[in-house]
Amino acid sequence: MMHGAFVSGVAPGRSPLSTGSFSWEAFGIFTVLTVVSLVVAVILHRKERREALVASEGVVLRKKVASVRSTTFADVAGHEAVKQQLQDVVDFLKRPKRYQAYGATLPKGILLTGPPGVGKTLLAKAVAGEAGVPFFFATGTDFREKYVGVGASRIRQLFAQAKKAAPCLVFLDEFDSLARRRDQAHEETADTLNAFLTQMDGFSSSSAIVVLASTNFADALDPAAIRPGRFDRHIDVLPPDRLARKAIFAVHAQGKPMGPIDWDALSRKTAGLSGAHLASILNEAAILCALEDGQHIEEKHLHEALTRVLAGIKHEGDFSALRERIAVHEAGHAVLALALGVTPEYMTIEPRGRSLGHVFYAQPHEALRTKNQLEAEIQILLGGLLAENLRYGEHGTGAAHDLARATDIAKDMIGQFGMGDTLAVQKSPSQEAIEALLQSLFERAKALLGTHREAHRRLVDAVLCEGILSKDVLSSLFLYETSCKTDEIHVQ
Repeated sequence: MMHGAFVSGVAPGRSPLSTGSFSWEAFGIFTVLTVVSLVVAVILHRKERREALVASEGVVLRKKVASVRSTTFADVAGHEAVKQQLQDVVDFLKRPKRYQAYGATLPKGILLTGPPGVGKTLLAKAVAGEAGVPFFFATGTDFREKYVGVGASRIRQLFAQAKKAAPCLVFLDEFDSLARRRDQAHEETADTLNAFLTQMDGFSSSSAIVVLASTNFADALDPAAIRPGRFDRHIDVLPPDRLARKAIFAVHAQGKPMGPIDWDALSRKTAGLSGAHLASILNEAAILCALEDGQHIEEKHLHEALTRVLAGIKHEGDFSALRERIAVHEAGHAVLALALGVTPEYMTIEPRGRSLGHVFYAQPHEALRTKNQLEAEIQILLGGLLAENLRYGEHGTGAAHDLARATDIAKDMIGQFGMGDTLAVQKSPSQEAIEALLQSLFERAKALLGTHREAHRRLVDAVLCEGILSKDVLSSLFLYETSCKTDEIHVQ
């Protein structure tokens, strides 16, 4: 008979959860407290991190407030129509009472759209400089953060500073990063955009705050962000035309030792290039002149600078085995261009950048292209592979880029411009329609190249001898009689 009671070896008078001096109850409480402490620590760390990010961003934004009075519309060559649309904003910031007397209000927001490098940021600085007001600068990516609420806080902070500095101008570059369509954005981006819209609605036109925003992707913007009442004006900033390019060259030529330059010819050669491209061309020319210790920047420096910007720096390599094929390919482009009434500025088989040779054309007026011009462009692009096929019975991989561009143009002709078999615009043209258009132009280009086969041979021989052929030489060789000697033509 056993005295007392024992259950599963547990001593009488003790809890089943206790054995010896170890307490399971105490261990459970300790574990819960540890987990709670860790959770609280993580929450506090994230809060402190978020507050630190917001505070540091406030310092960054304050540092970005700058006086830009040294930048005026005189520094923005071309874009006369754009400057005219912005001039009344400048005058309003200078003399608000003049407009308020007529019941006019200052536009809250102005959206500048256009391709990269056309001068949207420079125009915004010029507006602030002309008006003599503080200039707040931020980019759309400044308000993107993985922590929810940080971007919205930065928006509120920016507008709070702007209200204190009014009258002022707030410029938001890369606006599409901030105001992208909310159905394509994640939660943090949508919350940040909502905060921006609230701030735009929260100040009146009498607050003397103007928000300028710029984007390269206007189609990606949320319609609610750019509606009237928020962005009252939408201004397209386009690449400069010929006269504007000449004016831009004049601005960037200041302070440089320029020799006699045919600015009209250079402006024609640079059709389609942005103001940033033009500035780069003049800077490259100045560098080349300095490397030669020259006294003046000459035409040769500008020609090399233009070629560098468009095609890259000339590099040496052992391409002797490919030299003839490259000449045949490039001469095919040049002959078809000349046959179709497009005179190239030059043709070269000097390797530059990724290209082993190229033919440079001065683009026609870029604002309007006809069906004949686009068809001619496709035929010229096909000229290289056609010439290789005629000479070698096949074409090489060097035609890949030409084919891709020709396909893109054919797709746009059918899908955007109604230049296919029907006038209807096909948003998603079929592969069969694109192939049919390309094949038709391929046959026309093939027949044209066959007609000028002898001219093609002359161009190949000349460029193999000289490496580069100028515009005048190309025209002379193309028009020269078959019985004439190519060495009778002065090749530069």
